[in-house]
Amino acid sequence: MIVTDLDCTLLRDDKTISGRTQDVLRHCRDAGIKIVYATGRGCSAARIVPAGLFDGRIVNNGACAMDGDGIVYDRPVPGPPARALQKACEERGLEAVVNANNGKLYVEGCGPEDAAFIRARLPEELHMYMSNDGVAMVMHRDAAKAKAVAELARHWGIAREEIAAFGDDLNDVDMLAYAGIGVAVGNALDEVKAAADDICGSNEEDGPAGWLLDRLASVAEPESEGVLVCEPREAYAGGVFSTVKSLGVRCKLVSAESELYAEMRNGDWTYIFASHTVYDNLKVLGPRLNPDIKPVLLAAPGERTGAGALSAITVPVNPISVANVLNGLHIHRKKPDKPSEKDLEIGGVDVRKGLAMVGGCAEKYSYLLTVFIQDAFEKIGKIRACLDAGDLSMYATHAHALKSAAGYIGADDLSEAARKLEMAGKRGDAALIEEHNPAFINELEELMSRISKAVR
Repeated sequence: MIVTDLDCTLLRDDKTISGRTQDVLRHCRDAGIKIVYATGRGCSAARIVPAGLFDGRIVNNGACAMDGDGIVYDRPVPGPPARALQKACEERGLEAVVNANNGKLYVEGCGPEDAAFIRARLPEELHMYMSNDGVAMVMHRDAAKAKAVAELARHWGIAREEIAAFGDDLNDVDMLAYAGIGVAVGNALDEVKAAADDICGSNEEDGPAGWLLDRLASVAEPESEGVLVCEPREAYAGGVFSTVKSLGVRCKLVSAESELYAEMRNGDWTYIFASHTVYDNLKVLGPRLNPDIKPVLLAAPGERTGAGALSAITVPVNPISVANVLNGLHIHRKKPDKPSEKDLEIGGVDVRKGLAMVGGCAEKYSYLLTVFIQDAFEKIGKIRACLDAGDLSMYATHAHALKSAAGYIGADDLSEAARKLEMAGKRGDAALIEEHNPAFINELEELMSRISKAVR
């Protein structure tokens, strides 16, 4: 599955998707890859993308995920806490609107102090994104692109490692962290690039399309492969041959079955790409002549491949479909494996305890650590906003959240420090908080840095 943000990622600055990018995405779909866009826009985003290009869509920053027009994941903003926050904003003189259609609370005209005011009053079931034009978007806690991507992948039976994601802004970070491969476009924010596994060209350079061609239309160890092409249909023969050659794979085009069988006996070949009539004969004769050669059916558009085809490609072929077959019917990935237990040695963290919380799965624990970093970054901002506003009750709420999160990953010392600050906030002990909060934040930031190095 390929998941991409729209604005400033897949879309050029004029809000269009280039012809080159459309062609690449269609090649990917032809190769059996699901294509999904994930945007902060609502369902109206469908009006600016070409019809038939995407299998699924994630809208409203992850509040809703759809397979076509069917809803797979839906997390609108909860009514009561949204209305309470709306009232608080209006009392401050801010214009706040709850939009039931896209599951968000919008607060316009927010400066830094307004943003701090809102963050300090966010209950645990809500979170907030700030846009560059001063609009605060308050959403359900589970309205996140990563969670919507995960649900779509589960719906389609796609493993996390089989997902590539593209983005440019802070609301894409969780999605890039979740995906098997997270790619930041060249024009992305520095924080997004730091969170990504790779960086491609900018949106104006069709960066995602270039990356997909480079990664998916490539063959693992092409020098060890060899492809025989037996395609009597002139309209397709040359295209198949040139596509295979363009991938750096040794290839030979033959026109007669007799020549094909001679090559099978004498040549060093790995695959045979053959039209339907030749393929049917190969199923009988092939194992006798060379049982190690893998036959691949070249099916004309609309032609039934049948249950007997081990693998098939529709002609005219595209490089991604061919590479998909030559890589063993899976996408060739250059990203290293997820960290194992022995790789996750983090100062200040009882890794064994954290792993036990997720059933001993190092991959899940690695993802949990990534989420902890994101949540901690957000909580630091909220804690500072609470102290600036003198709201110790809300400070205690955020300290409690950090206490629980730190304990869950195995950072027991940090969890205990957060507990003491939580109790101080509940009893209004501003002096103790003023004395110990700076060291607590410093240790939290250092822990975030150590975790980031361990899971990257």
